[in-house]
Amino acid sequence: MFVENLVYKVCFAAENVFSATSFCGKEICTRTGTWWWKFVSLAPNYSQILSTTLMASTLILDGVYEKFSWRLLILSGWSAIFHLVSVSRWAFEALRVEDPSAAVAEMFDAANLQFVAMAIREKYGANRDQRTRLMGAFFVKLPTLLMKTVILAHLLDEQKQNRWQQNLVVMQAVFLTMFSISQLMPTFYVMAKKDCLYFLLFTVLLVVLCCYFSFTLWIIILLIKDAIACMSRF
Repeated sequence: MFVENLVYKVCFAAENVFSATSFCGKEICTRTGTWWWKFVSLAPNYSQILSTTLMASTLILDGVYEKFSWRLLILSGWSAIFHLVSVSRWAFEALRVEDPSAAVAEMFDAANLQFVAMAIREKYGANRDQRTRLMGAFFVKLPTLLMKTVILAHLLDEQKQNRWQQNLVVMQAVFLTMFSISQLMPTFYVMAKKDCLYFLLFTVLLVVLCCYFSFTLWIIILLIKDAIACMSRF
């Protein structure tokens, strides 16, 4: 977030490019409040990148499911490659078009600087479609989410003592990945109404998230029961 704030100040100086938030014709949040809300609301998305690395390293160091953990690290490497290629693709696109604002916004999206991309779209009225984020959600975040769920399912199935800390680390990683996809669903919905391919990708993501949200309640109950059982021994 420090890097994103620094890039924003370099690009826009002290200017606040966001308008006040209104609802039913009434202002419910000032321009400054809107700036901070949009900035802070993206924090969990950055945290999920660190949580994935923490989850894999924790399980590897503890000698738990090293095979799955290494696969998770491989997926993290694939994510880095995807973002690097996407940044390069949109950088070249920005150089060859007359109005580069949309391509530059996509480039920042690909670089995981979503707040700066949001500010560019707000200031220059660029296309608000987030194609890179949609493709990344489907081809990067969704496989990562499924792998995390496989690891969590194995941990919960074993029900070993003193395993609840690992369960919490994995569950946190699952929740943050779900959030990183969920926060973009309103934008994906608008895109889905424009294109058949986007509609297909959006539908798959929506079905998966609905299944995860219903499954999450059961997981939370198991985690609470496991934590209570562990604390009751002391």
